[in-house]
Formats: sequence, structure tokens, C-alpha cells
Amino acid sequence: MNSPNDANKNFNESPRTPMQRMEDSKNGAFGWTLICIAGTIIWPLFLQRSKESYGVWYYLVPVIFGILGILSFVIYLKRNKKINQLDYEMASFPSKTNLSPSQKTKPKNSNIKVFFSYVTKDAESFRLKEIATQLENFPRIEKVFYWERDTKSDIVQYMEENLENADVVVLFCSQHIKNSNPVKSEYGSAMSINKAIIPVFVDINDIPVILRSKKGVQYNFLSPNSFPAKLRDAIISHLS
Repeated sequence: MNSPNDANKNFNESPRTPMQRMEDSKNGAFGWTLICIAGTIIWPLFLQRSKESYGVWYYLVPVIFGILGILSFVIYLKRNKKINQLDYEMASFPSKTNLSPSQKTKPKNSNIKVFFSYVTKDAESFRLKEIATQLENFPRIEKVFYWERDTKSDIVQYMEENLENADVVVLFCSQHIKNSNPVKSEYGSAMSINKAIIPVFVDINDIPVILRSKKGVQYNFLSPNSFPAKLRDAIISHLS
């Protein structure tokens, strides 16, 4: 967390997610499929009277349209299958609106508190707001300390008040943390008081060398909806 400059930025104004880009790709492939189908039909109909002047192209162009249409439709089917899979993964997560009363009431011994350590500029790319909310929906997670959402103080005071109360520190690793003194202070302090640390990474080389022996969780930008459950399992396993 380098600075609070982006703390109040609307999360919905973030750049398009991989899921949204995949949806765009699917719609584009379907559009090209329709164009190719139309070209295959319209070309010979409009040029039927003058087909001799076009020679082989009169027959070749519809074939090209047909091949492109088939390829576009295959891409559309693949994108649609992937999107449906991600939607299923998202729907499988419990939410506060569909939990039963028994699920909303956490067991007495289920009071895991999680501290997020990260650089502010990585909050959107890792979708930290969504991850924090989803983790707190799981029965065994009581609280996620997420600075941009929770803080009413400066970062140093926030760290002093909440780091010691956390059961585990989740460190979101990127190339930016190498130059972040606050993040270095957080995981350094966590190590000094023997807190469990779970690195989250895209590239393993982004994990600080001193923490590479820790068991981490890899983040996949193409499948972000499955990550909260993976992280929850890692937290519970780490504390068992």
C-alpha cells in the first residue's frame, strides 16, 4: 500500500476484466459468424446474372465466407463454454442473500481473521474488494482486514491495530511490492511475531525471496471467480 490516492476510486470504474473481454470476444465471434453466413448466401444471389465475368471468384468467395463462418462459430462455442463454466463457479459460492440461517451463524470456534497486505495499485487487478467480501461470506472467516475498505486512519496506525489481531496475512505479490516500504514493513512485522503468511502470486518471481519457502496460492486472471474458494481452503489448511 504505497498511498491512499486510489482508496476512494469507484470499483465499478476499473478496467475491463478478463471475463468481460472474453464476453466481448464471444460476441465478436458470433457477429462474424452471421456476417459470413450472409456473405455465403448474398454473394451468389446478387451476382448470379454476371457470374461468368467473375470467373472462379464467383464460386471461391462463398467458400471463403463458409470457412471463416465455421471458424468464427467454433470460437464462439469455445468462448461460450468457458463463460458458462466461470458463471457456474461464481454461482456455486454462497452469498449473504441466499444463505440459510444456519449458514449465516458461524460456529463459535470459527473466528479466523485475515489481513490483506498489498500495494494500492494492485487492488483492482487482483479484485481485492470482491475477494474480501467473498471470504467473509464463508462460514469460517470472521473478518478480512482490507485497508481501502476499513481504514479510518493512516496505514501505519492501521497496521499496528490490526496486524496483531489477524490469524493469517495474505500477501498479494506483484512487481510493485519490491518498491513498497509499507508492504515490506507488514510482512516483516508478521514474520517477527510468527504470523502465518500466504503469498498470492501470478509470477512466482514476484514473491519476496525470504518468503518463497511459504506455500502460496497462484492467481489466474482468466479465472478470477474460482480464486476466493482456493484462498479460503489455503487459509484453513494453513491454520489447521
